[in-house]
Amino acid sequence: MIPVDAPITAIILLVAVVVIGVMAFGLTSAVVGYQESLVQEQHEADQLTAELELLAGPIVGTSSTGYNVTVLPYFYSQQYPSQVYLVAGVTNVSPYVLLFLSPSSSLPPSSVYVQGENIVNEQSAYKLLSSIYSVSGRQLNSEDVKAYVDSPSSPQSKGVPITFHFSTPGDYVVFWVVAEVGANYYLIGTYAESNSSSLIQVS
Repeated sequence: MIPVDAPITAIILLVAVVVIGVMAFGLTSAVVGYQESLVQEQHEADQLTAELELLAGPIVGTSSTGYNVTVLPYFYSQQYPSQVYLVAGVTNVSPYVLLFLSPSSSLPPSSVYVQGENIVNEQSAYKLLSSIYSVSGRQLNSEDVKAYVDSPSSPQSKGVPITFHFSTPGDYVVFWVVAEVGANYYLIGTYAESNSSSLIQVS
C-alpha cells in the first residue's frame, strides 16, 4: 500500500524544483543583463575618448604665489555626456609611469574657480567618486576621488572653463576627465602639463 503522504511529498518536491528553477533562471538573466549593460557602457565610454579634447591654458604663476591653469573639455560630437567631471592634481611622478594617480600620489588644488567664484568646498560643485573605471572595465582608484562637475554651457559640446590653483608646485599638473555613463564612472582622458612643456595627452 502506498503511504498517504507520498503524493504530498512528491508535490512538495515538484514545487521546490520549479521554484529553484525559476530562481536560477532569474538570477542567470540578471547576471547576463548586467554584463551586457557593462559592455554597452564600456563601448560608449570608449567612443567618448575619441571625441574628447582637453583645452588648457599655460600654467601661470610662481612658486611663491602658486600656480593657476584653466582647462575646458571639448567634445567633437554634438552629443555631450550626461555628466562630466574634472580631477586635477600636482605630482613629481611622470604621468607616463602612472596612467592614473590616486589622491595619495598627487596633491589636490587649494582653490578651484568657475567664473571667478571659488568652488573648492562648494558641495554642489563636486562629487566624491569611489569607483572610476577604465574603458576596459578595470577599477582605477582604491579611495574616493574629489571630482569637479563640468556641465555643458550650451548644446555646442562645450563644458565650462575651470581654473585650478595649486599653492604647492610640482613637476606636473595632471588632469583626468571622467564621464558618467549609465550607472558608472569612466576615465575617458588623462592629460598632463608642466612649466616647460605644453599639454600632453597621456591616454
